[in-house]
Amino acid sequence: MCKASSRGYMILRPDSRGLHAARGRMRDVFMQLRLAEDDAGGLLIAVGEAISNAYLHGTCGRESDVIRLGWSWTGDQLTITVKDNGNGLPNSARFCPSGRRGSLAHGIELMRAGVDEVGFSHGHGAKVVLIKRLNSASSA
Repeated sequence: MCKASSRGYMILRPDSRGLHAARGRMRDVFMQLRLAEDDAGGLLIAVGEAISNAYLHGTCGRESDVIRLGWSWTGDQLTITVKDNGNGLPNSARFCPSGRRGSLAHGIELMRAGVDEVGFSHGHGAKVVLIKRLNSASSA
């Protein structure tokens, strides 16, 4: 596992090319950090879902809006942030059990399954923060 601090940032257009580029960059980051395959796979699902939600719910103007993807690695914690121009999810969507939402909001469950913490905030756009704690036992 990489011991040095690592940071990165991407600005994505809200289209399939942006999502594809972000997934590719995240794969590269996870390889550089030498993450275990299971950890990397769960993270890719969580990040992909956060970006997809930003695309679907946080971008009104497909030509003018952007999605911001940032990541930082410090010690044994990887933090990934996805920010868009939307208003965020209502509290009921974040905390209500999925059975009450029917087929909606399973993406939040996917994000939570792939990381240790998922945080949501809004104000000047919506932000999802994904935190994955890793130790030397989880490196490849």
